[in-house]
Amino acid sequence: MSKNGPGIETREIVEGLNVDLDAHGDVVGFDIDHASDKLDLSGIETIALPLNAAE
Repeated sequence: MSKNGPGIETREIVEGLNVDLDAHGDVVGFDIDHASDKLDLSGIETIALPLNAAE
């Protein structure tokens, strides 16, 4: 996943899952280490990923 704009910080959420954040703390991308070994990526689609259940 990628959103326009540069990421300035990367946070590891859990081992192997990293989220890239912009200057406002908004998600601009994420990386899943060895994703093709863990997921069937042929049909993955996301619309929104909430960062906080309170949002």
